[in-house]
Amino acid sequence: MLRSIFTMLALLAITTFSFAQKTKPYKVIGYFSGDSAMLHKYDVKKLTHLIYGFSHVDNGNMVITKPKDAPALLAFQKIKKQHPGLKTMIALGGWGGCEFCSQTFNDQELTKKFALSVKDFLNKYELDGIDLDWEYPAIAGHPGHQYIPEDKDNFTNLVKELRKTLGKEKLITFAAGGFQKFLDASIAWHEVEPYLDFVNLMTYDLVHGYSTTTGHHTNLYATRAGEESADNTIKFFKKIKFPLKKLMLGAGFYMREFENVPAKNNGLYQPAKFLDFVDYRVGVNKYTKTNGYTQYWDNVAKAAYWYNPAKKIFVTGETKASVREKCAYIKKHKLGGFMFWELPTDLPKGGLYEAVKLN
Repeated sequence: MLRSIFTMLALLAITTFSFAQKTKPYKVIGYFSGDSAMLHKYDVKKLTHLIYGFSHVDNGNMVITKPKDAPALLAFQKIKKQHPGLKTMIALGGWGGCEFCSQTFNDQELTKKFALSVKDFLNKYELDGIDLDWEYPAIAGHPGHQYIPEDKDNFTNLVKELRKTLGKEKLITFAAGGFQKFLDASIAWHEVEPYLDFVNLMTYDLVHGYSTTTGHHTNLYATRAGEESADNTIKFFKKIKFPLKKLMLGAGFYMREFENVPAKNNGLYQPAKFLDFVDYRVGVNKYTKTNGYTQYWDNVAKAAYWYNPAKKIFVTGETKASVREKCAYIKKHKLGGFMFWELPTDLPKGGLYEAVKLN
């Protein structure tokens, strides 16, 4: 009898250890907006969550509108079968994709209709949840999109309605701006938190396209008073005592180019005009010494930048070094994990994604 008890305890210990080995302490979340053929070029085994962007709202219904959307979501199903632990999700909105969010979620009946349509959509495509990417509630976002003070409470109501409709099993997350105005004005953080699984912090685009001065767009730390940074964002959440394990630190896998930049301070913090977005997979081969660019490292900001004095072009973006710094920060501050936009802007092999080391 005693021997049987010891055997059972040993088996229980082995089972518990095996489960612990399979459970990843940190989440690694990647967005994807490409087509089905592109998806299969990337190894997703390090991801815990894969989010497709984007769906939209039309007359209270969540809909997809591009020819590539349905095939890509079917590819998500295949990927998930190959990686059973992977969670797959659908994102609503995006920068230009939430044109009618304010109007829809200011109407309780349309909000209920939307929640029911989300439930049907998730079941149809065998998805694990929804990510809300409304840019932005209650403050100006995409030019021409409505924003009203009521958006803040309406966002909370939307999340509550989704949780009521979807139940406990489905994931509800949202993408949050990493800048102070969003943090202060867009979300009722403590009211919405109990209904959320986690928050994807867009701690990138911190220097916007309408900026007339160069700077870091995805820096970890601020180097000057008033400068936005990922660290400032986390300090905000610490101050309001928001659960840090529900925060995913974000990285932007693309660069921002500025032109007409004076050859002073290697182009950093100089007057400029925004030029373009450039995918990392393109920029890594474009911003080279051969092409007249010198790469610099801001050891305070923990961020890279490039400058071409002949063309007067300044570039800001992620490198493998900055990704490693963010991973170390996540561990140090006991955050929930790492999020990035997006897989298709990275190299299929040897890119930034491979520098993510948490689990």
